Amino acid sequence: MAARRGKSWTSRRSPRAPPSRRRGAGIVSRACYDSCMELKPARSSYRRRQRSVFWRVLILLALVFIGGYIVYNSWWTETGPLPLSNTPTLAPTPTRSAVVWSASGDELYWSGNVSEAIVAYSEALALDPDQPALYVRLARLLTIFGRPERGLEMARAALRYNSEDPTAWVALCMAYDWLGFAQEAIPHCQRAVNLDPTYAEAYAYLAEAYIDDGQWFNANETIQIALTLDPNSVDVLRNYGYVLELQGNYTAALAAYQEGLLYHPGMAHLHLAIGRNAQVLGNYALAEESFLAATELDPGNAAAWDLLAWLYLLS
Repeated sequence: MAARRGKSWTSRRSPRAPPSRRRGAGIVSRACYDSCMELKPARSSYRRRQRSVFWRVLILLALVFIGGYIVYNSWWTETGPLPLSNTPTLAPTPTRSAVVWSASGDELYWSGNVSEAIVAYSEALALDPDQPALYVRLARLLTIFGRPERGLEMARAALRYNSEDPTAWVALCMAYDWLGFAQEAIPHCQRAVNLDPTYAEAYAYLAEAYIDDGQWFNANETIQIALTLDPNSVDVLRNYGYVLELQGNYTAALAAYQEGLLYHPGMAHLHLAIGRNAQVLGNYALAEESFLAATELDPGNAAAWDLLAWLYLLS
């Protein structure tokens, strides 16, 4: 025990050989055992090697999988899947045409989403820039959306294609008026009336320009002509309400706006007009309802959110 006390058990290079019953065999057995122990790897080394092999195999499998995926994906992209027997090959999905984008813009406009309608018409125009009608639609919507300067550009572009188009002259008149140049707008609407005396919207926007210029008598007379030509036009009814509103007849203006909404309930700018007049009349519940409806129909309409915020601030 005294001899073992000063020696560490962990410092031994190899375990002691088992005792042999025969003296002569003890020497041979000890030498053989020591040589075998030198050839035998340590258990910890064997475990490390086992782990190293496992990770190498795993990495190899991962690389094989990635390589196979790249090759397969490249083949699939370039050639596509092989068709089954007696199965016709499906044609690729075609890119949306200008006609489709234009139809989508019409649908979005009549549903009240003016901001998205502008995007759709712009896409259609990018695909087919030789469409004067698209310039006219964009001119009117950009003006309604609060960008009359861009509306003015689009109206002028439409007139470059066809200087005898009354709808383009109305769009130009509307853009000038909404920019605050009512006197400059009036001759353009008059030109549209001369080109097409049956065009109700031309009279309606001429009446709007008249009332903005302070010509009440001409405004009332002209809007009545528009109502006679087309009493169900949403633009005519909207401008009729505007003429009444600027003369201080808020109750009649509200009724005109609501009538226009009956024909086209998706018009966000009509909801704004209703809310504006309802607020003046002290009907804050209707004003809130109308402004909220406008934000739901056209979430990108900044004027709708602005009017709603002011209503909450003042009420």
